Amino acid sequence: MKRKPSIPKLRRECDRLWTAIIKAREKTCIVCRKNPVAHAHHIFAKSRHAHLRHDLRNGAAVCGGCHQEAHHNPVRPVMVISQQVEDFGKLFFDAYHSRPSKPFTRQQFENIRIALQEKGYLP
Repeated sequence: MKRKPSIPKLRRECDRLWTAIIKAREKTCIVCRKNPVAHAHHIFAKSRHAHLRHDLRNGAAVCGGCHQEAHHNPVRPVMVISQQVEDFGKLFFDAYHSRPSKPFTRQQFENIRIALQEKGYLP
């Protein structure tokens, strides 16, 4: 009988899929529009908004410099990203008004993995 993957393994796989999809959406940085994409940035931090960790609306494809700026001085990058991201108002509402009370289960991570795979990126 095949053993089910652990929750940390499923979370890492979902992280990898999410990153690949975000980076594939753009060829150049969404903030500076000059440099090639190097990172997938969470608009709302995954540490504070775990329920949005794998939400594709919560991702922005950025270059290394803009990614560092977004973490150390986020005002300009967040302003630019908020104008670029479709349906940012709903994402903002979801970030601050709909938080799960419990950590994700194995089944929830498996569902997230399937949904991300259906978005067009297969490992």
